[in-house]
Amino acid sequence: MATNLPPDGGAERPRVEPEIIPPGESAEPRDARPHIFLAFDEQTTQRIHLARPSAFTMVLALALAGLAIAAILLVLLGLVLLWVPVAIIVVAVLLTSGRARQFWRWWQGRGEAR
Repeated sequence: MATNLPPDGGAERPRVEPEIIPPGESAEPRDARPHIFLAFDEQTTQRIHLARPSAFTMVLALALAGLAIAAILLVLLGLVLLWVPVAIIVVAVLLTSGRARQFWRWWQGRGEAR
């Protein structure tokens, strides 16, 4: 395990050198600020500053995402509710056709017996 103590047992050396910020300058380095340069032609360049979203922006984005999810769920629920009566009608037709087939066979067999 390494220590910052010098071999002669003196004072501990600083781990990081202090940064001196001139008056009127920001503590944030220039390269750390988010920006994009767009070149439209050879003579003009426009700078666009992209900032971090505020709390209101985040709440608005989450509300829009929730609204989109609710709309998708509403459409899916509508599709399910549409197919429930269709499935009931298909089952009813299948049961009715089975009974009609039995009746038809009984009717044809009754006519041959006479």
